[in-house]
Amino acid sequence: MKEGDCLNDPRTEELGPDAAEVYSLPAVPYSQAHTYEVFESYTLKDGGFPGDASVEPTAESVCDDEFEVYIGTAYDDSQLDIYYLMPTKVSWNKGRDREVTCLAFDPDQMTSERSRAPSAENRRCGTMTA
Repeated sequence: MKEGDCLNDPRTEELGPDAAEVYSLPAVPYSQAHTYEVFESYTLKDGGFPGDASVEPTAESVCDDEFEVYIGTAYDDSQLDIYYLMPTKVSWNKGRDREVTCLAFDPDQMTSERSRAPSAENRRCGTMTA
């Protein structure tokens, strides 16, 4: 996944609501209903799995820092929220997964409304407002 990709909820995309691991998600055109927009994606250092206690705070910190850079509004001043995908021990060891993906979403509006006027927070997906 790359910055600007629009995605649907990984827990409902053919995986079921209890899916713990996601190995791939198809991007959807911004004109289609979707729930998330990728605003940052980065790769963790190789080596042994650092553990959830290390990966999760790192993901949270990077996503928080990059939110304002991409969205154009500070997280605390925005109505958007952050969700992130991160490696698990299983995906790290089996799939060589090192990617943390930061996703922005509007908790009050989880699908696209193509007719909305673009704003600084909309970016490519055209779904989210400040």
